[in-house]
Amino acid sequence: MADNRIPVKLKKAVEDNSLVLFIGAGLSYKFRNENKEIIHGWGNLVTRILDHLEAKGYNDVNRLKPLVGKYDPIVILDLIEKDKSLPKDEVISFVKDFFALSPDENDYTLHRKLCKLSGKIITTNYDNAFENAQPSLVRRTAHIGRDFELSLLHDVHEPVLFKLHGCIVDGLNMVLFPSNYDNLYVHSDEKAERITFGLQNLIFNKTLLFIGCGMGDFQINQILLGVKRLQGRYPRQHFIISKEPVADKLTADSFMEHIPVSDFSEIDGIIDELLRIKEETKNPETARLEKELEEAKKKLKETKNRHEHSSLKYFIKGLDSHLKQNYEEAIKYYEISIDFNPENDFTYNNWGSAIGDLARTKTGDEAKALYREAFEKYQRAIAIKPDKHDAYYNWGTYLGNLARTKAGNEAEALYREAFEKFQQAIAIKPNKHEAYYNWGAYLGNLARTETGDEADALYHEALYHEAFEKFQQVVTFKPDSYEAYNLWGTDLGDLAKTKTGDEAEALYREAFEKYQQAITIKPGKHEAYYNWGTDLKNLARTKTGDEADALNRESIEKCLKAFELSVEYYKLACLYALRSDRTNAFLYLEQSLAKKQILIDYVKQDTDWEAYRTDGDFLALLRRFE
Repeated sequence: MADNRIPVKLKKAVEDNSLVLFIGAGLSYKFRNENKEIIHGWGNLVTRILDHLEAKGYNDVNRLKPLVGKYDPIVILDLIEKDKSLPKDEVISFVKDFFALSPDENDYTLHRKLCKLSGKIITTNYDNAFENAQPSLVRRTAHIGRDFELSLLHDVHEPVLFKLHGCIVDGLNMVLFPSNYDNLYVHSDEKAERITFGLQNLIFNKTLLFIGCGMGDFQINQILLGVKRLQGRYPRQHFIISKEPVADKLTADSFMEHIPVSDFSEIDGIIDELLRIKEETKNPETARLEKELEEAKKKLKETKNRHEHSSLKYFIKGLDSHLKQNYEEAIKYYEISIDFNPENDFTYNNWGSAIGDLARTKTGDEAKALYREAFEKYQRAIAIKPDKHDAYYNWGTYLGNLARTKAGNEAEALYREAFEKFQQAIAIKPNKHEAYYNWGAYLGNLARTETGDEADALYHEALYHEAFEKFQQVVTFKPDSYEAYNLWGTDLGDLAKTKTGDEAEALYREAFEKYQQAITIKPGKHEAYYNWGTDLKNLARTKTGDEADALNRESIEKCLKAFELSVEYYKLACLYALRSDRTNAFLYLEQSLAKKQILIDYVKQDTDWEAYRTDGDFLALLRRFE
């Protein structure tokens, strides 16, 4: 069951891949270091530093011990720093050792989940918890002095661990003493400025989820508040999972929304739910490539043959580039992989897909030539492995993509060729629901395409019904296919538009049933709500009086839900205006203008608003944004 504590905007950040995680000391509290000592909090760190200095013979620390617990740890660290008799390098060396976590004594399951949830993780922790959980992050850790890694923060496809206060591998650049904080946040040098700029940029442009943070770090709070001031009345919203809400100055205007937990053990379940949302949003092709990447890495470790090892190595490079949507680079690596082993059917299959993906970014003859080249790669894959259903499926999919760029008989010929490929894929793997889905989708496309001599109503109706049969096959093999129910409903609505009277209404009602099934499967998705609202409006046009009014009201309710889920403020404003709800209409109009979802000139010309406004109030509102 979906966790109802997760806000819509946080779900959308996960779906849009714009979520950044900010991890505080709470997630390392119970970890053990390599000496099997528990980390605990900053109070424990200060106590351990004083104990260490005393053991080293620096007895002056005895006068500081009674202050522990009475004052914040940063105050004790300030006194240590100012005492010239106490060696700062010895403190730094101790802290480095103290935060070196054991790779075997700790459970890094949650940290591994966090790495899957977001490729961008900020932490103020010095320890190596994330590096132990995800060893590849060792080479992708950004902190003071690591300018190349900082530059990766702007690349949506590159995972980066952003250690805001430094880490144990570079003690000289750790932010530990008050003077270090001052250098980073107040009197910054060039290196420190790059760090704070990177943080501010993420706060401006991404959605942050704070975990394990008490929000008691004064410097970070000042950065958050500074960015909030710069962003004005409608700053980007961020979230925090904690037992207690954070200070009002941060939560005002929903700048920092609180996600409550009664126990920190609940965090794991919230992360699982966010991962489920991410998996649901993931493109099936992306999921396939990720799975192949993991399998190829395992196979690489087991392969002894030199040529096969080199082939797999470049295949992996190709997959990595493919996932980052760097198609030309992927094509280059796939070709090298084939040079080392011309019998790798899986390389030919992905080579074809990379070329097909590149073709989608082109137009005209250039696109057509690339699609034809992709089809040749699928043919080679099938020649090596005749039962390779993925190659037939991909071939059919890209034939359909090419067909969408054509019209008339040329489009139909390509769609028919795609159907043949899907049939071959299903003959090999009868439960391949993806092939049935694309087959149904393309039948609907063809039903909406003018096809020369065969462009008659009966022919197009037959195509729609054939599409419905394919969608039925999809849900037979995959009962939770939101996409199949949603598209099934859409096609039923499109067919209904070609009918009249009771026949049209029956089709619309059947479409509504499909939308209901879709949102039962995925209540947080907006498309089915919007399509349902659109078809309700179309049915209302065939009615009169109270019946039409009731359908229009229901249509608005469905569209309101759709726009709330998709966070489309201007459309929400328009719908509230249609309901004569001026308060919410103006509220969402302001937000849409503030977030530049819509321009003021467009608002002035919008006929929906012209019909439902009072001149004085509305024009006064408009003048505020001129």
